[in-house]
Amino acid sequence: MITIKHSIKKSTNPLVRQTGSMLKAPLGSTISWTDKILSDNSLIRTYENTVYEIVDGEVVLIKENFNSKPILPLILPKKRRINNNFLSMDIETVMVPPLAPPVREDNINDTQNINNLRMYLICLFDGKYSYSFFNNKLTEESSLNLVRDLVKFFNSRKFKGTKVYIHNFGKFDSYFLLKHLVKLGNCGVLLHDGNLLTLSFISNKMKPKCPIIFKDSFKLLPSSLKKLSASFKVENPKSIFPILFNDVNYKGSVPKIEYFKDITIDNYNEYLKEWLNKEWYFKKEAINYCKLDCISLYQVLFNFNRMIFDKFKINISKYPTIPSLAFAIYRTHYFNKEIHSLTGSTYNNIALGYTGGSVDMYIPKNPKSSKIYGYDVNSLYPSVMKNNLYPVVACAPVRVRKRLLNLKGIF
Repeated sequence: MITIKHSIKKSTNPLVRQTGSMLKAPLGSTISWTDKILSDNSLIRTYENTVYEIVDGEVVLIKENFNSKPILPLILPKKRRINNNFLSMDIETVMVPPLAPPVREDNINDTQNINNLRMYLICLFDGKYSYSFFNNKLTEESSLNLVRDLVKFFNSRKFKGTKVYIHNFGKFDSYFLLKHLVKLGNCGVLLHDGNLLTLSFISNKMKPKCPIIFKDSFKLLPSSLKKLSASFKVENPKSIFPILFNDVNYKGSVPKIEYFKDITIDNYNEYLKEWLNKEWYFKKEAINYCKLDCISLYQVLFNFNRMIFDKFKINISKYPTIPSLAFAIYRTHYFNKEIHSLTGSTYNNIALGYTGGSVDMYIPKNPKSSKIYGYDVNSLYPSVMKNNLYPVVACAPVRVRKRLLNLKGIF
């Protein structure tokens, strides 16, 4: 190994001047590099994070190390406590004018429909108490006032740093909240592939200036609240309500079955029995329904958080999605090395070459009436991952350029 330090301007050595030009060093500057002599006509020259292979005075290979940030194992804090400092929340909307054709949440991309929706109810549950805000005027101003009431509710020290979970927030509820919250304070959003994961909000009048974080619980538990309530055996399962009914001032008999969603005739008849000789009041029942949804969601998240913490000592509120939570569990308990990954334009260029798995279809031409034996492999990927090392090494990625072969690549 030979270490050389030269002044490019003063040196008369043509190889030194060639190296200075190759390394793009300013004339007159002083640089140093390390040479490893391979033979009489070849050497490997290292300068900063770049390696040059030189044969007969020609650069035949260049390797450049990327300044990549490695993925490292996560270390659990010494003091580990479960954190249930979160609220559940839900909003209810109706189409205006009353009794107009209803809109479902899966029609959220229908601009004409969503612009005719008005928010009339917001409910929350903090694990002990339920809260509700109702407005029957069905105007944009009344919706804004609902959000104002919500912001005033959060303007308390006890809600400092609180996280608020709303089921399907990113695809529905966020539209109605965000357009009003931006008028009342500063908003920040976390997006992934165009999908909203979290919304942080700081009111212009909020003291202390601590954000309220709205999160989408569907990103953590991608299933309907009804199914989740059954899976987690919550004490207050999701109830039924004529969510397609639009008259918020209605009092009278129970609305017809077509205003309910995803219920059987038996469910409807049982519901009718509860209101025999009683007056059904939209406002009261809407608030009860929305509150119960909030309680059910809170209990689902509470039980899920308890399950994850008991097994892995991790709180779910730190992670916005189920993949990020799973990755945190892996890095905390099963990952014992560092892995470097490509990012930015380099990754984007390589990702253009990614394709899905190939599928071949074979049509056998067997003799008539003869048997055909079909074989398939189940769980091939998991078995390979279990029984073989993952094909990575604990080193930074390197860009390789072969000048003589006129090839460029990343390995």
